[in-house]
Amino acid sequence: MPPPGEPADDEVALSLRVSRLETRLALSDLAARYCHLIDARDYAGAAALFEEDGSLCVPDQRITGRREVQAFLADQLERYEFTYHYVHSQVVDVIEGERAHAIVDAHAEHAKDGSCVLAGIRYADVYHRHSSGWKFQERDLQIRYFLPWLELGARYRRSRRFPAGLPLRL
Repeated sequence: MPPPGEPADDEVALSLRVSRLETRLALSDLAARYCHLIDARDYAGAAALFEEDGSLCVPDQRITGRREVQAFLADQLERYEFTYHYVHSQVVDVIEGERAHAIVDAHAEHAKDGSCVLAGIRYADVYHRHSSGWKFQERDLQIRYFLPWLELGARYRRSRRFPAGLPLRL
């Protein structure tokens, strides 16, 4: 029995488990919100999800600071007619106090010149909790593939399931 006024061990364990679940849900929302904001072309909103000195890392480049992240996102994404980012999974590996680490797998569609380019992406994220909630401390983008939809789907177009006579466009 715990001393009077102190919670029982099972109450502490339950409280810790609930806190971890709340953290996981908040981190999942953060990853999804980032996608929604960049697809809405709200680059200032997306950059606000980073710490003031947070970093977005892309192949061969590290962008540090909210203003710099905002400018980078606008520069990279405004060349497309639209984008649509989907989070498929988020595996939170470590939650230590006010910091957490996760791997986020996703894909993105980018429209340009009436065609669609499909990207398979993975983010290695480091998060930091502030009084206002969780923020990206570092978001490391790893591109698995970035291919035109017709090229990516070419092997499926000529199979028994998709005979050669099927139209490529609806």
